[in-house]
Amino acid sequence: MTRTTFRKEQCLGYPQFSQASLTNSQGVGVIVCQCRVVTDRAVDAALADGARSVSAVCRTTGAAQDCGSCIFTVKALVCEHHAREDALLAADGAAS
Repeated sequence: MTRTTFRKEQCLGYPQFSQASLTNSQGVGVIVCQCRVVTDRAVDAALADGARSVSAVCRTTGAAQDCGSCIFTVKALVCEHHAREDALLAADGAAS
């Protein structure tokens, strides 16, 4: 099995969502895939569990397996996650 590596260039042109903008007032995750009822929190959980690419998140959560209309939202969430990771690593490196 080949492992896909995430590259920042893959996010160029994709809007960055803030987690606060996706989570509703009750703190419940927002459904990003209507076909499989996958929430933004499920995408975050897949990323936290080690999914490193859009395809890995889709395999793990089931998102984008039917009609595929959610793939752009899933990609934006993956890009946001990697941007947050990069910012944390940069801040951690600066603190060292």
